[in-house]
Amino acid sequence: MLQNGGLDLETFLALPHVAVTVADNERTPIDTTLETLGLRRRIAVSTPYFSWVPALISGRRNLAVVVEDLLDVLPEGKSLARFPIPIAVEPIMAKMVWHARSDEDLGHAWLRNLFIAASRDSDQVAGAA
Repeated sequence: MLQNGGLDLETFLALPHVAVTVADNERTPIDTTLETLGLRRRIAVSTPYFSWVPALISGRRNLAVVVEDLLDVLPEGKSLARFPIPIAVEPIMAKMVWHARSDEDLGHAWLRNLFIAASRDSDQVAGAA
C-alpha cells in the first residue's frame, strides 16, 4: 500500500522488480541490504542496461530501484512514479565496466575520464547540499 507518499515495505517486497545487473548472479546493493534484514524482493526481470528500465516498468506493476537522476535524463523516465525506498540503504557506488581491448583506446579513455569528472562534480554538488 501507499503510505504518506511512499510504498510500505510489504508492498515493496511483494511487487515484481526489475533488477539492473551486469552478471546473472550479481547481487545489487538493495538486495544485499535486504538480505542483512532477512528479506528478499521479487525479481521478475534482470537487465544489464539502466536505459531499459523505463520500458520494463512502464504500464506494469513492476518496480525498479535506480538513482533518481537517471530518470531525469531518460525521456520515458519523466512519466514514471517515484517513491523513496522503504528501508535505509548505504549510498550506491557507480561502476564502469569495459572490455580490456578498450584500455588503450584514446576515445574510450576520454569518455571514461569524462564520466569520472562528472562523478566528481556530482559529489561536490551533493556535499554542498
